[in-house]
Amino acid sequence: MPVISVPRSLRGKLGDDASDDLVLLLNQAGAETRDNVIELSAEKFERRLTVETNKLDARISEEGARLDKRITEEVSKLDKRITEEVSKLDKRITEEMASVRVEMANMRAEMTAHKSEIIKWMFLFWIGQLAATSGIVAALFQLMR
Repeated sequence: MPVISVPRSLRGKLGDDASDDLVLLLNQAGAETRDNVIELSAEKFERRLTVETNKLDARISEEGARLDKRITEEVSKLDKRITEEVSKLDKRITEEMASVRVEMANMRAEMTAHKSEIIKWMFLFWIGQLAATSGIVAALFQLMR
């Protein structure tokens, strides 16, 4: 705080008590002015801070809404893509299962054909065995007679 001194010429006309009172009055006025300036500056700062905080809150809200919208869009795209991929997989699985069933049916038909072939050869074998056995039995009867 600056020191206020009353010039000699003024001190001579006012006197010491009046000069001291004048210094005291000027110091009080300076202190009040300083306090008023600080108070006004604080109020102005608070108003500015409030305005800027409100702007920042609004911007944050806008950005939050924009991000929420973007996230929703991306989730929707991902859901759609997942659905498409699941559909493709279902279709492929269905096709592969149909292919496996066709192959199994073909194998069953081949096995049935082979069984028929085997049964046919078995009958021929047994007929041949029966004929050979009958021939041997007939020859034995001939010899025994």
